[in-house]
This record gives sequence, structure tokens and C-alpha cells, in this order.
Amino acid sequence: MQLEESIQSYIPQFLENRKKDLGRLFEALQSQNFEEVTRIGHTIKGVSRPFGFSGLETLGLKIEEAGIRNDLSYCRDLYSEFEKVLAEETQKLQ
Repeated sequence: MQLEESIQSYIPQFLENRKKDLGRLFEALQSQNFEEVTRIGHTIKGVSRPFGFSGLETLGLKIEEAGIRNDLSYCRDLYSEFEKVLAEETQKLQ
């Protein structure tokens, strides 16, 4: 129980870091840097589950896979989805 409470206290910082990922993802898509897109997706995937954000974990996996395939159109769709989900999760904290 205490571990869960400890993790809960880090959720605002977790979401702030994901906002930074969103900005980095935007830049990577603008420059079509799929290696960076893949790396960002991998990071999102890896850090989301411990904080209870399985939806973000799945989204991170999709971003990672789209980056590997150099699928710019799908990456842009996923960016929009990531932006929406992140805004919704941030709103829940307020």
C-alpha cells in the first residue's frame, strides 16, 4: 500500500515528463527523425505501466513500432492521440 502511495506522489512529475516527450515527438516528426520517434515511443512504453497508465504504455508501443516502420502518417495520428490522452490524464489531476 505504501508503495502505491509513493508512486502516486510522482504522477504529476510523470505527466510533466510526458509533456516534454510530446514536444520532443513533435520535433522528431517535423524532421522525420524516426530513430528519435522510436526512442520516444520506447520510453513512453517503458515508464507508463509502473504509474498505472496502461493506455499510455500501449500508445508508446504503437509509436515505437510506427517509428521503426518510418510510417509518418500513422506517427502523426498517434501524436494526436498521445496529445489527447495526456491532456485528459492531466485534467484528472486538477
